[in-house]
Amino acid sequence: MTGLINSLTGRNNPIIEAAGQSASLVRLKSQKSRFDQILAEAAGSHSDEKKLLDACYGMETLFIENLFDAMRKTVNESDFFGQSLAKDIFSDMLYSEYAKLSARSDQFGLAKQIYEQLSAQNTS
Repeated sequence: MTGLINSLTGRNNPIIEAAGQSASLVRLKSQKSRFDQILAEAAGSHSDEKKLLDACYGMETLFIENLFDAMRKTVNESDFFGQSLAKDIFSDMLYSEYAKLSARSDQFGLAKQIYEQLSAQNTS
């Protein structure tokens, strides 16, 4: 019975994997549309540079999240902690926070470059 439950909830189940991939795509599309909305609002108001900068940090966060996701797919996970949907959700949330912290640390510098380019376009 345990083998059946593990096979239904484990990573080797193609239905669970497809659901996880489609959830990632939906999350990515919603983040992109949210970024587009924030960027349009920030570009429309010249006085609110903080919104534009926050939108640029959001874009860098999305980039770093995709980078982390691609990196995580290359690493084989051990079965020490087991396989579960809850663990996958927690890992996604954890790496999402890592991406936010990495973007705000200005180590990549992508947000600053996007901000400088967009603010230069707004002043022209």
